[in-house]
Amino acid sequence: MKERASTYTKKMAKDRKIAIVVGSRTDFRLFISALETLKDLSIPYEFTIASAHRTPERLRQWLKKMEEIGVEVIIAGAGGSAHLPGVVASHTSLPVIGVPLDTTHLRGVDALYSIVQMPQGVPVATVGINNVVNAVLLALRILGIKYPEFQGVLAKYKKEMAEKIDEHISELKKDYPELLGDTGSVSTSTTGAPPEHPVSKKETRDKKPLPKGKDDLQILRELERDFEEFSRKLHQEKEKKPKRIRKPRKSVESVKSVEPVEPGEPVEKSKAQPQQTPPRASQKPRIFKVNPLKPEPEIIEEASIVLLEGGIVAFPTDTVYGISADATNQEAVRRLYKIKRRELTNPIPVLIHTVKQLNSLVRHCPESIRPIMERFWPGGLTVVFEKYKNTFTAVSADTTIGVRIPDNLISLSVLSMVARPLATTSANISGLPPATTAEKVIEYFGDQVDVILDGGPTSSGTVSTVLSVIQEPFAILREGEISREVLIEILGDKLLK
Repeated sequence: MKERASTYTKKMAKDRKIAIVVGSRTDFRLFISALETLKDLSIPYEFTIASAHRTPERLRQWLKKMEEIGVEVIIAGAGGSAHLPGVVASHTSLPVIGVPLDTTHLRGVDALYSIVQMPQGVPVATVGINNVVNAVLLALRILGIKYPEFQGVLAKYKKEMAEKIDEHISELKKDYPELLGDTGSVSTSTTGAPPEHPVSKKETRDKKPLPKGKDDLQILRELERDFEEFSRKLHQEKEKKPKRIRKPRKSVESVKSVEPVEPGEPVEKSKAQPQQTPPRASQKPRIFKVNPLKPEPEIIEEASIVLLEGGIVAFPTDTVYGISADATNQEAVRRLYKIKRRELTNPIPVLIHTVKQLNSLVRHCPESIRPIMERFWPGGLTVVFEKYKNTFTAVSADTTIGVRIPDNLISLSVLSMVARPLATTSANISGLPPATTAEKVIEYFGDQVDVILDGGPTSSGTVSTVLSVIQEPFAILREGEISREVLIEILGDKLLK
C-alpha cells in the first residue's frame, strides 16, 4: 500500500493537473487555506497572479502554458466585479472553477453574481464566497474521474473529516457526560447522575460494538446528526440565560459629537480643539510599530484588511501623517469627512502606488505634465485631473480628482497590498496643524481611527503641493512641499504665474 501511495505521489509531483490564478495580492491572502490544503494532501499545483484587465496578455500566455504542461483544471479567484474566471473560461476549453472573494463593501455578493451569471458558451463552476477549499476539493473530484490517485486522496480527506468529528464527540463527552450517552447520541435521561469519569470512544466500542451493516458514511451521518442535536440544545440553554447589557464605549469628547461642516459654516476653535487629557487605553485604536525601511508584511496586511472592510487607517507619508479610507467605499469616505470636520464641498485627494492606476481614475493626462510626474512621483505633488463622470463621487462631488503617489515605503506598501486608490487627507481636524507623529494622531482622533501605523515622525512636516492640470496654463492650488519656482522652471509658460 505504501509503495502504491509513493507511486501516486511521484506521478502527481511530475504531472501538475491543477492551476490557480488570482487577480491581486489582496486576493492571494484569501487563498492561503486552499494552498495549505493542497500542501497537506501532497498535491502539486501551478499558481500565478494575473489581472483580466490590467495584464490580459500575460494571462493569455499563462493559460497557453498551462495547457501545454498538462494542467486539466483551473481555479480562478476574484473579488469586486470578478471578471477573471469568465475571461479565463473564454481563453481555454479546460474546466474552470470560479471563487467569489469578499474584497469589497458588498462582502463578495457582487463577485458571486458576476461569476454565476456567465453568458451561454462560457461555463464556470462556482463555489460559495471565499470557499477556496471547496474549489480545491471540486477540482480533485473532476480529476478523480480520470485518475484513481486523486480518488485515493479524496478518500483519505473524507476519512480525516470523520476522525475529526469523532474527536469532537469524544471531547464533548468529557465536558458534558450528562448530555451524551455511550454511543455518542444525546441522552434522553435528565435525572441520571453523570458517570464518575468520562468514557473514551475506544472503551465504548469495546463494551458496546457498533451495529453490523453500517458503513463509514452511515456512521458519519449519525455522528453529525448527534453533534447538531447537541449544539442545538446548548444554543437553547444559552438563549434562556439573561443577556448582559453592555454600555457603549465612550469616545473622545471632542470628536464624538463632530459632524461634517456645511459650506460657509465657521469652524469654532472651541469645538475643533482636541481634548487635552489623552483617551484611556481601552479607547485607543490599534497601534503598530512599523519599520520605516522594511515594513513588516503581516502588519501591512492587517491594515489593508481594515481598509477593505471600511475602516480608517492612519499612516505616515513623505509629507505628514494621513488618515485613509477605501476611495471606492462611500460610507468609509463619509466617515473620513466626519471625523476630520472637513467641509463636504472640499474634495479629498486619493493616493495610488503606480501611474498605471491613473487609467481607471482620470479621463485625460496631458503629455506636458508627464515630466512633472516623472520627477516628483513618488513625492510631495498632488495633481488634479478631470475624472470620469459619476465616479468617486464620495471623494469629489465635482468633475475633478486629486491624485498623488507618496514617497514612503509604509504608505506604498499599504497601497500595493490594497490594490485600489485610498482617499487620504492630512491627519488633523480641519483648521489645526497636520500630525507628524502617531501620538499627535491619537491626540486628534482617539478611537475614531481604527488602526495607526507608527513609522516614527515624518521627515518633512509640510503638506503636498497641489497642481491643477484641468486646463492650460496649469494652476497651483496650494503651495507646499514643491515650490512654485521649481514648477515654473519645468513648466514655463504652461503654468500660471
